[in-house]
Order: sequence, then C-alpha cells, then structure tokens
Amino acid sequence: MKRNLIIIFVVLLATVAGFIYFTKGDVAFSKETSLYKAVPVSAPVFVELSSLKAVPTDNPILKELEAIEDFAWLLGKIKETDLSIISDGEIQKRLSKRPVIVALDFIGENVLKPVIISQLQSAEELKGFEKLLGKLLGVPATSFISRKYDGSKIVDITIAEEKKSIHYCAVGGLIIISPESILVEKSIRQLNSQNITDISYFNKVNKTVTGQSDISWYINHGKFPELWANFLNGKTQTEVNEFGETVKTNLKRAILGIQNYASWSELDMSFGKNRITLNGI
Repeated sequence: MKRNLIIIFVVLLATVAGFIYFTKGDVAFSKETSLYKAVPVSAPVFVELSSLKAVPTDNPILKELEAIEDFAWLLGKIKETDLSIISDGEIQKRLSKRPVIVALDFIGENVLKPVIISQLQSAEELKGFEKLLGKLLGVPATSFISRKYDGSKIVDITIAEEKKSIHYCAVGGLIIISPESILVEKSIRQLNSQNITDISYFNKVNKTVTGQSDISWYINHGKFPELWANFLNGKTQTEVNEFGETVKTNLKRAILGIQNYASWSELDMSFGKNRITLNGI
C-alpha cells in the first residue's frame, strides 16, 4: 500500500513538473497586470488613451495638424485600426475599448521608437488581435515567427516590401508591440523587476488623473531633456550682449540643465469644439 502511494505521488509530481515545463512559455490571462509596469523606465514621455476612440479624429485642430506627415500617418492608423475592428466579426469589438499606452524610448543614443501596450484577457482575444495585425500589415498570420524570451513568447513579423518588422508579446494579460524587439524585451523584463510603479513621484501624479480624462500625457523629466536635445544645435555659439560682454551659449547643455525642474508631470488632455486643453500637475 505504501509503495503504491509513493508511485502515485511520483507520477503526480512528474505530471505537474511536465505541465510547468511545457506550458511555461504560454500566455497567462488569469491575472491582470498594470499597463504602467511595461512602460520603459527610460522613456522620456508616454501617452495613455482611455481607448482608441479617445482621439477625436474629426477635431478641426487635429485636422490642421495632419499637414505634419508623421501626425497624419498616426491619425490614419488609428482610423484604420478602429474600422478594421468594427468591420470584422472575428475581431473582438472590446479591443477598441481598452486603454492603450504609447511610450517613446531611445534606441542607441538619439533614435526614438515607440512601444505600444494594451490589455488582452483571453486566448480568443489574442487570436482576434493577430488577425487584426495581419490585416493592418498585409501579412498573413501563418508567416509570423515566434521565439522564447525570458519565459515568454515573442512573435516577429517581417514586412519584406517595406523592409520593416513588428514584434509583439502577450504576457500577464498585456500585449506589448514595437518595431524594435529590444523594446519588447525591455518591457518583459520590467514586469518582474523595478518599473515606474515603484517611483513615488510617478504614483503621485498618476493619482491626479480624473475619471473624465480621455488622454493623459506623462513626462519623465529625468529623461525629457534628452528628447529635446535631439532637436537642438549642439554647437557653442559666441555672442556679444548689450553690455559689450562676450557670452558663450550651448543650447543642448542648457536644456539638459532643466532635468531638476521636476521628477514627473501628468497632463489631462481634453478636446473642445475648437480647442485642445492641457491641465495637470
């Protein structure tokens, strides 16, 4: 009898161990993870949308900004994504109602790239998301290539015609997407290590967000000057002021000095008929 119990125990133990080993890279949807945990701690700025519909693409001010090529592309993608969700019965409509974070982070020294973070709550939603992504990119889901990273599965999609790639990972109830795999990997690592939810000043400004806010901007002042420095002349200029004194100025160095202005800022963005208002702390 005792021997039989030992055999049963060993079989159960082996079964559990095998289950853990073979499913450790699968997506877990049973727990909810804060979107903020996946935001790169080095990101100088990120924006949180309450949903895709939070951006009023028919707002006259936003329409004026469409003269900027990158901004026009972004608005176009928001419209296209929302339309694709509405028009396809296999893509869950609730995907367009989920909060979305778009963070900008540095790749190398001066290149900024986005990482997009949202929620997924089931394997069915993941399947719908993959179909949506295939439609938007014009690439069949059968061509997606997956690989393991830190116990999770990253999917790499290559768009041969445009010589570009998209990478995503579904982990802990989140979907993390970026044109740079290094940013997806960084976000995965942060889920189980130090992240912005551990920063007291971020938590203080985050608590000020109102329930009526559709769009919230977050500025990390420790990294924000590096963003502005990319657009400024790095040369030192010499001028003679009104007192006849020779003054040397370096705009890049000057802007880096404002990192002590604050730790974090949060701004609620609201849209009126003919205005955009920012209000925060």
